Amino acid sequence: MTKRPGKGTTMSRNFTIHAAKDGVVKFAQRKVRTFSGKSVRRTEVTVE
Repeated sequence: MTKRPGKGTTMSRNFTIHAAKDGVVKFAQRKVRTFSGKSVRRTEVTVE
């Protein structure tokens, strides 16, 4: 499944998600609209 960066994270040029600060990593399912208008579920990675 595709992961997306959220709060407290950054994405590098090779699409690796890095924590921008110390904390607890959490994963959440989000609905994201694609370029064609279709809604798909994606996992968002956040650090709190």
